Amino acid sequence: GWEDPSPATALQAILSSAESKVEICARFGIEIKEEDWPSLLCKHYIADNGEMKAKTITEAEKEFRFGVEYVKAYSGQSKSDVENQHHTDHKRLDHKLPGTTKGKQRERGEDHPADNALWNYCEYMHEFLLMIIDYNNEEVPHLAPTAMLKEGVAPTRINILKWMMARNMRADIPCNVDQLRAYTLPSKQAVMTKAGIRLLMPDGIRHVPQIRFYAQELQNSHLFADAVKSGSSVDIKVKYKGDDLSHVWFALPSGLTRIPNVSSDAEFMREAT
Repeated sequence: GWEDPSPATALQAILSSAESKVEICARFGIEIKEEDWPSLLCKHYIADNGEMKAKTITEAEKEFRFGVEYVKAYSGQSKSDVENQHHTDHKRLDHKLPGTTKGKQRERGEDHPADNALWNYCEYMHEFLLMIIDYNNEEVPHLAPTAMLKEGVAPTRINILKWMMARNMRADIPCNVDQLRAYTLPSKQAVMTKAGIRLLMPDGIRHVPQIRFYAQELQNSHLFADAVKSGSSVDIKVKYKGDDLSHVWFALPSGLTRIPNVSSDAEFMREAT
């Protein structure tokens, strides 16, 4: 997303790991199957002694039965796997792009790296997802169990994960993704109208242009009935990610429901944030 690191963005990262990757890949023109990129809520997370240390995270641990281990501040070696993965991701993609900072702060008098950037969010995400898929399909025989090698299974990272999961060597726990989504996604201002849901600008008054969300299920909401009857808008709260305006989530009597963006501008729906 576009928000600064915080307990809220940390929870959204956990949600991202548990959600299906098929839909987000499809949004950026990449076709995969569920088994190509498993969705997991892990039993245990290792985190900085920072933004995840908050009451909301502690409550989420109790609600969804996962644990968080906080490493000592300024102790990167305590989570070396994570730090190494960051460096790997940057080297494989980020530092090859125009406008990269190469991990350094801009010095006084230097041009701002963003002035040289050429890719927008949509273009970057397409290449980023391909990079992850390519990384997961690399053969790493030194990481593969001996029994797996003897079976003749290609020792890619994704095959190692699937092989071990099939033998109940797992580090994840079952969860209700809708419940996790309801807990972790931020609530945003919106209005219900007779034409569906419209998002509001930060001023809480103007509608975000070109965007309208509607689904048949909205007719089960008394708020929709009120909007139709009065002919005016009704203030509501919806949940969505700021980097994906293809849909919002709205609480209906049947539960949290996905309400799609019904804009006719397909390119806008795919790329708008």
